[in-house]
Amino acid sequence: MPQGETNSPECILLAGASGGLGAILCEELVRRFPSVLLLTVSRSELAPISANHRQLRASIADESSLEQVGNWLRVQPVPNWVISGCGTLHWSGTARKKSAAVR
Repeated sequence: MPQGETNSPECILLAGASGGLGAILCEELVRRFPSVLLLTVSRSELAPISANHRQLRASIADESSLEQVGNWLRVQPVPNWVISGCGTLHWSGTARKKSAAVR
């Protein structure tokens, strides 16, 4: 690693941030990297996580929202890390409880 370089990201993009695991991950990222710029994309609106939190309410599963997501990302800093928390934990009407603990 070059001198002066660290593993701490300056900007993180998290898609799927409003789900159970995504919300926990947001909190943990801000705890571990307090000065990080956290960009989130989620179907539901999130309460501000930190002063360095920018969010877009959109669904990447909705093809018509993809242009909106792309346009928003073009005016944001380039993220060092990109994390996808998108997905579902239930199919065919069978719901599974989402739960997680971060230690």
